[in-house]
Amino acid sequence: SFKKGRHHFGWKGYEEIPGQYWTATERQGLERFGRFDVTIEYAWDLFVQQGRKCALTGLLLRFSSDKSERTASLDRIVSKDGHYENSNVQWVHKEVNIMKNDYDQDYFVEMCKLIAENFKNK
Repeated sequence: SFKKGRHHFGWKGYEEIPGQYWTATERQGLERFGRFDVTIEYAWDLFVQQGRKCALTGLLLRFSSDKSERTASLDRIVSKDGHYENSNVQWVHKEVNIMKNDYDQDYFVEMCKLIAENFKNK
């Protein structure tokens, strides 16, 4: 049978993190901030420490070589001034990362609380 992902002979990632995803994340960090100080091994260990769940929603995350099926996204906790370094990253759902955009986590979470409270009262 045809082997996919890390079981394929041409796999270039680490554990379940596809090499293509990691390379793109690294390149984005380098282009935007001139540095990227997270190893793929550290990122995997963090993913496992988080129980494979989004740090903000608790949703189960997954990797896939198929971009449309991947939900895991490496997020900078402090977005505005922070770059990719061990003390400033967490795994979140890709849709949460899009919504969070360049907001720092505290501000983003506060806005989400306000939205939820306002929506509940309608």
